[in-house]
Amino acid sequence: LTGSPYFVTSSITVSNDATLTIEPGVEVRFNANTALTLGSSSTSLGILKAKGSATQRITFTTNSATPAPGQWVGLTLAYTTPATRLAYCTIEYGGAGRAAANLAVYSSTPTIQHCTIRSSDGRGVYLYGGTHPTFKACTITENNGHGISLGSGGVAVTDTHLTNNGGYGLFAEESSGGASVFQGNTVTGNGQLPLRLHLNRFPNPYAGNTYRDNGIQAIELFG
Repeated sequence: LTGSPYFVTSSITVSNDATLTIEPGVEVRFNANTALTLGSSSTSLGILKAKGSATQRITFTTNSATPAPGQWVGLTLAYTTPATRLAYCTIEYGGAGRAAANLAVYSSTPTIQHCTIRSSDGRGVYLYGGTHPTFKACTITENNGHGISLGSGGVAVTDTHLTNNGGYGLFAEESSGGASVFQGNTVTGNGQLPLRLHLNRFPNPYAGNTYRDNGIQAIELFG
């Protein structure tokens, strides 16, 4: 896609091994309760290539003249491949759907770099279904729920800011979910604790992180 803005008036699913490429500087505006989903099944994949730049970010946002959290569903990377990459993107004002997140990732291993994920009505990011994405140098901020909520699978988070979210910075919901890498991150100003981690899925490496001004300055371990 080139040119901007684009308006999404009903939900879109990219499947049948198709690739959606969004060029730098493009803005995609979503009507209420609409979503963009990549892949419909394990045999019908969808790939998203959304690579902006520091001066030409790609934006996924609400089509409302008065933006507010929860005005559209969000992006769902359901069945995709490691070829799915998001760089220098902003995802904002989602969280209306079942996953209650700006970005939901299911059974996929995408790479998300230099992205800002903010102002969701629920979680910033929800991970489930054996997923294992990589977040590098992202900002996940001002979401009403947790910054990252990990249902199952794993996640690598490096050089990322988890700030001013209503819940935890990163919250592992189940024993099957773990942060495989958590390094060089800044976790500040969140409403609850900075982290909830499972003892048997403790990150390695786990180093160089900063925790400050969270609701409770402690790391919760369970299991």
